[in-house]
Amino acid sequence: MEIVTIIIYFICVFGLAELLIYYDGFLHIFEYIRAIAHKIHPHIGELFTCVACCSCWLGIMFSTINYLWISVPFTPFNIILGSTGLWWLIIPLDMAVTAGMTLLLHHLDEALERMGITYTDEEQ
Repeated sequence: MEIVTIIIYFICVFGLAELLIYYDGFLHIFEYIRAIAHKIHPHIGELFTCVACCSCWLGIMFSTINYLWISVPFTPFNIILGSTGLWWLIIPLDMAVTAGMTLLLHHLDEALERMGITYTDEEQ
């Protein structure tokens, strides 16, 4: 069951990173978030231009939230090391593995698009 939780976690973070970086969203909410971040500081705005950067910070955020406030572990190293109390190890490892897997999924998605394999809603 834990492996299913980890796979769902990676897919969700990948989807959220793709939304924050590439899509405008309903009523252009993601575009608005990117604009606000860029107005605060250009380097903060850069976090929403790179899949590796965005997923790295998403990994830190989800790991911290999972460690501090949610009793059911859902990030990989909160599942593996959650009962040890090693927060200083759990959060950076979750960051690294989340960024790596999200980047891997992103490159897989781009490779499939280059080969012409895309998802369509329309029936053939």
